[in-house]
Order: sequence, then C-alpha cells, then structure tokens
Amino acid sequence: MERGDMCNMPSSLPNCHPSLNGEPARSLLVSYMEWVDPASRKPIQTVKRTTEPETAPLLRRDRTNHVIVYNGCFNPPHRGHLANLRHAYQHSGGDMNVVGAIVLVAPDAYLAWKMGPDYSDPRDHEAPLRLAEAQRVRLWRAGLAELGAGEEHWCFVLPESGWVRASQKLEAALAEARFCVEFVRLAGGDKVSVAYQQHGVWGATTVTTDISRPLDFYAGGGSGSGDPVRLNNHGPWRRVVQEQAEKKKEGEALPAGDEQSEDASTQDQAPAAAVVEGSRNVWICEPSNSRNANLRIRFISSAAHERLDPELSSTNARRIIAGVDTSAPPAQQYAQLESRLRGVALGAGLLARYIVERRYGGNVDIGL
Repeated sequence: MERGDMCNMPSSLPNCHPSLNGEPARSLLVSYMEWVDPASRKPIQTVKRTTEPETAPLLRRDRTNHVIVYNGCFNPPHRGHLANLRHAYQHSGGDMNVVGAIVLVAPDAYLAWKMGPDYSDPRDHEAPLRLAEAQRVRLWRAGLAELGAGEEHWCFVLPESGWVRASQKLEAALAEARFCVEFVRLAGGDKVSVAYQQHGVWGATTVTTDISRPLDFYAGGGSGSGDPVRLNNHGPWRRVVQEQAEKKKEGEALPAGDEQSEDASTQDQAPAAAVVEGSRNVWICEPSNSRNANLRIRFISSAAHERLDPELSSTNARRIIAGVDTSAPPAQQYAQLESRLRGVALGAGLLARYIVERRYGGNVDIGL
C-alpha cells in the first residue's frame, strides 16, 4: 500500500493514528471496510453470537482478531452458503474473537475454467447458468439485505479479483491502528475430508462446518455428538473447552491464540457448566508433519435440527432454473423462477431477472 493512500484515509476512520491521545482500545471492522470498499457502507445492526452479547463485533487490541474469508464461484449463491458462513461466525469459539467475514466471489475466468468453455448463444434457453462476477456479487449483497438479522455489519462481499489490493489496504490500516488481525478461511466439505485437506489459503487456519452438508469425518454427524474421525496425515482432534467462551463473554482478556483444549478421548470429562448455552462443539487438529505445524483445521459442529437439506446447492438451483417452462411469456417465466428460487437462492428476485433478461437480450418486460 502506498503511503499516499494512508494519508488520504478519511478523518472519520477510527484509530488510524495510534499516536493520538485518548484513542479507544476497540473499534468496528465495518469502519475500515467502508474505506476499503465503499459498497460496504450499510447501517450498523447487531447479531447475537454464542460468545458475545448482542452488540456489533469489535476489533480489540488485547487479543488477535480474526476475519473469516469465504471464497467460491457462488453460481448462484444460495441459503446453504449463507448458513455455513453464519454458523462459522456465530459459533467459532470464544478464543477466536471473530469480528467479521468477507465473501470473495471468484472471477469470470475461474468460473469458465471450472465449467469449461462456453460456446452457447447467450439467448439459448438451454444454456448452463454462467453468472458474471458482478452479478454474483450483487446477488450476495441482495440476499444479505433481504435477510437482515445483522448481516450488514459483519459480512462484506467483494470480487476476488480485487482482493489482493483490498487486503493490502485493510491490513495496512489495521496495523496502523495497532490491531492484530489474522484471516481464516472457511472451506466446504470438498476442501476438508478424511482423505484430502486444503491448507494455507488466506491464513494458517481453515474452518469448516457441517450445517449445510455432511462431512465424512464427523462420526456423530447424525446426532450432533460424538468424536470426529481422524484426518489422514493429521494428529488427533481436540475439543476447544467452552469455558474460554464464558471468560470472553464476561469481558476477561485472553492471550492471543491461547485455546484451552482436550483430546477427543477425554471430551466427555468436560464439566457441563463450562459450555455456553447455545454453543456448539468446536474441534481443532494440526497436520502430523512438523513442517506444517503452524497450520490447523477448525471444525464447528451443528445441532441436528439446524442442518439444511444437503440437496440445497448451486447445482440444485441451476436445475430449478432449467426446469422452468421457457415457452411461457417472459413475465410468467420471471414469476415462476422467483417463486421456485425463493428460500433456495440468495436474491431470488434479482436472480430471476438476470435469467430472463439473458434469455431475451436484456430488453424484455417482466412486469416490474
């Protein structure tokens, strides 16, 4: 980041100059995100978390702050994506001090690589869905705005193509304000399994949950209890003792990165009083290779009643789209799409509009 960029930071940005007297020891991540990405300017709301009272998440100087990074194609983004992200944020554990999350939407070139070359006519009703990066960003933001419930202040959506520069600006601003921040990556079951684990992308810690799809290493997945199965080339799982969360909730400062944990073999010995009401079991493990000792996987389990239908996926959303009667008038197609995608896709109305406009070249009356 150029020094000139730092000098051009708005005076309203909190704690930019640590030399100022009387500066507070806490601040809001959203204040920095608004500067990094003006599209993040949204009203401050609150969301209740396991380890925090119902207040906006605060950056703190007395511990390491963590920001979840969730990347993917999101073609299209759906409720399972959001559930996965919210669960990781809300139940990450008191030792993590997660202050927010950033969704990174993959660029068009990556989507094309993943899906293969697109030789179809844009107006071909049978063509597979390929949403542009900007459209997928807007769908995420529309979905968050529709759902409310506090997403506006802790979840930010950016195009991955601009993340390198944005992250440099964010890290520089936070360092200037003397906040210690580390990124952790949220990954799905295709990135963390018994046989395969993807480490080292945006931070040393990879977080995963089972709320939106089953994980092959969670032996107790059907009931929400039991020990995770040991991953290949990794040490045993250790459960994070939730007493840490109680201390954090009461306002006690904890050493950065200092989790209390116990081996899976002794998990049942933990006193019930140590678990925060509404909390979820949190497990961690590290690679058994000493060269990768700084890497870790953090698994946040879910209760059985919380889990979504595993069929809720981008693939299923595309099937719904393909199943709409394309011989119907555009306005009727839009109504069918919006109705069938509601409760499945984020920004269902906007997505339905994108699809119909693509089919008819963007110049079509859908009755809005």
